[in-house]
Amino acid sequence: MSKQQNGVVNASSFAWNTIGSILSAGSSFVLLSCVTRAIGAADSGIFAFAFSSAQLMLTVGKYGVRSYQATDVNKEISVSTYFVSRVMSCLLMMLLCVGMVLVLGYHGASASVITAVGLLKMVDAVEDVYHGQMQLNNKLDTAGKLLALRNLFSMVLFAALIFATGQLKLTCWVTAVASLCLCIAINHPVLARMERIGFHWNGGELRRLTLACLPLFIGQFLSLYIYNAPKYAIEMYCSSEIQTYYNVIFMPAFAINLLSEFVFKPLLTSLALWWDGGEIGKFKKLVFKMIAYIFGLTLVILVGTYFVGAPLLSLVFGVDIAPYRTELMLLMFGGGFGAIVYFLYNVLASMRSQGAVLINYGVAAAVITAIAFWAVKDHGITAASLSYVIAEIILGVLMIVSVAMGIRRRQQKGGD
Repeated sequence: MSKQQNGVVNASSFAWNTIGSILSAGSSFVLLSCVTRAIGAADSGIFAFAFSSAQLMLTVGKYGVRSYQATDVNKEISVSTYFVSRVMSCLLMMLLCVGMVLVLGYHGASASVITAVGLLKMVDAVEDVYHGQMQLNNKLDTAGKLLALRNLFSMVLFAALIFATGQLKLTCWVTAVASLCLCIAINHPVLARMERIGFHWNGGELRRLTLACLPLFIGQFLSLYIYNAPKYAIEMYCSSEIQTYYNVIFMPAFAINLLSEFVFKPLLTSLALWWDGGEIGKFKKLVFKMIAYIFGLTLVILVGTYFVGAPLLSLVFGVDIAPYRTELMLLMFGGGFGAIVYFLYNVLASMRSQGAVLINYGVAAAVITAIAFWAVKDHGITAASLSYVIAEIILGVLMIVSVAMGIRRRQQKGGD
């Protein structure tokens, strides 16, 4: 048995996954800060909106498959079917990006920027299917190296272009196309050396994968909707400049979620093996340990944010964040719950409890919709921040209850 099959992940996987995840999480900071500094806060609002919308559309491109793929320890689905599924979901993602532009009435440069940023985020979905298969082959360290290389390339190219030309549309399109080409060029040969990659149609497998991941996809889509609902309310009722400020103070909260991944992502296959093998004691201990870790990380980040958060963000993004210090703290607190939620989303996927994911996210999405679109009109960024925090707390409690109930049912059936 490999180390991973024994439920142990090597240090190299943790290290490179951490580096890749940090660069991936940091890319949103770098891109938005470059845009605000190069063309100003008022004009960068469309990029902030495009990036948020593309994050939402990315859930279509990924379709919740990574959590299922990385925990497919019995290899019930072939690598070919994973790739065919990803081609279809990426095409649908781009069609939806174009459809959103048409429905919302964007035209000219704004429409072009939204579409280009959608393509840039689609690269994440293409990359994700390669890395999910590498993780299943116990090569998460290799995936981390490739993730780091591609994100570093995208950030450097984007920064160089936006500062050299000042042209947002040109920068987005060139970066998107170049990133897609690099992604395929570096990932495909590496995975091909691990196993044969094909694009053979298997209708039965594709249907089974699609149905199994549908609740995970809807849950992930609703997750991004929960992140973005306050931004949509701001887009409806507030100025483009306010949109930029909210995106700046929200990014550190979203980063807690992304940064927590570098610890728990390497553990997903191990969790699935323990669950599948009935080693519920090990499974439960690791789940509780990770929740405690994320709580601890959130507390440390909250202390740091209180003292240096607003000045640091003002320095990085070139806009004055001091008036929004309270909202920043609220969002960071909500971000901690968001990280716990995302971890437990993956835990429930390894438990094959996709139905619970769907119900929990549905409740939280209804809550944030009711609050955000009712309150943001009169209370702006403060209402937007509070709506996010309330929704994440409710969702966090629901996810913890769902996992606890699932573990109890399994133990009653004979797990250790």
